[in-house]
Amino acid sequence: MSSNEAIFRSADMTLVQFYIASEISRDCVAVLGELGNVQFRDLNQSVNAFQRAFVKEIRKFDDAERQLRYLESILKKQEVAIPVTSYDYLITPPTSELSAISNATSTPSRMDDVINIISNYEDNIRHLSESHDDLKSRYLDLLEHRTVLQGTRKFFDQRLSIELDSQSQSGLRSSLDETEGLLTEEDALESGLFAREPDRLNNDSLEGNQMNVLGSTMNFICGIIESDKFLTLQKILHRTLRGNLYLNHLPIEQPIIDPKTGEEKYKYIFLIFTHGEVLVSRCKRIVESLDGKLYPVDNDYDVYHAHLEELNNKISDLETVLDHTQERLTIELKEIALEIEKWTILTRKEKSIYSILNMFNYDQARRCLIAEGWIPTADLEPLQHFTKPTSSLMRSNLLLMLMVLLHIKK
Repeated sequence: MSSNEAIFRSADMTLVQFYIASEISRDCVAVLGELGNVQFRDLNQSVNAFQRAFVKEIRKFDDAERQLRYLESILKKQEVAIPVTSYDYLITPPTSELSAISNATSTPSRMDDVINIISNYEDNIRHLSESHDDLKSRYLDLLEHRTVLQGTRKFFDQRLSIELDSQSQSGLRSSLDETEGLLTEEDALESGLFAREPDRLNNDSLEGNQMNVLGSTMNFICGIIESDKFLTLQKILHRTLRGNLYLNHLPIEQPIIDPKTGEEKYKYIFLIFTHGEVLVSRCKRIVESLDGKLYPVDNDYDVYHAHLEELNNKISDLETVLDHTQERLTIELKEIALEIEKWTILTRKEKSIYSILNMFNYDQARRCLIAEGWIPTADLEPLQHFTKPTSSLMRSNLLLMLMVLLHIKK
């Protein structure tokens, strides 16, 4: 029966015991792993996983795997494609000769270099990615602020137009009153018009006071909120302030990218007018509880124009810096994409080697590791090569011994 059949069906099995010098234990397990015909037994079942000999190495490769997962997530986030490359030679040995397999396996120094490369790339990408995300968030926030500024300006311009019309009508009425006021004071007193003059003046100025009340006697805040949360905001504000407010809103036709989540959402621009700092503070807390965002806006046109120009300059500067950061990040990620699959395979294989070594017993007297494992009897002969001097295979003058403990025939 061939060794390939032994994987899928019953075969004659042999329990063997290895005595491996500690200096070459890692290289021996690497070669045995490439052969893939030994199932090791755990001789340290009573030992906690955190108390075994190679915990430090396992943690190092766990950290490397974490870094690789992070790099892969950034590749997906930035939509950088990983080239399709075959690494079968790292998974399946090209030959069954032990000398060739030994030369093809990675060395500890090579793996240390790989770990350092992964760590350096992870530091660089984390720094660039965080900087890019921060710049992107600030950029989107400025765009949102500009949208609110331009949207609220429509309301203030409309109110200003109404006020100007009101003032024009008031001036016309005043001119007519002067022309018609040719009655003598005595006639006015007789007709009772003079007594009613204060009431007439109050009525004439009432409409103008109503138009100016939003800008003169009331505080206001403005901001932006998701469209599906606006009705909730409106109900809570009216109930909390008992109707003592004026609320106006303007829907944004196109979805905008949320600075926090990076997702496209439909939103409303809102303006809230109310009396006093206490009510304004309540409104702010209610808006923030619904994930709304408040922005400073002034109703004066000159201040608005200066603020808008300042925002445009900031947006332009951020676009330049953001493009440069994105370019650097993309270059680094393309370099990583060429090697990340190879690093992942090497890291997992090396971690598996030390996981197997944690299953061995350490003989202090002989200064060697003792391992036990099952192998197909048909594959026993190739392993006899490990009983020879291993200087050519493991770059050491030490020995690896193999003893047969038990045969099981099927």
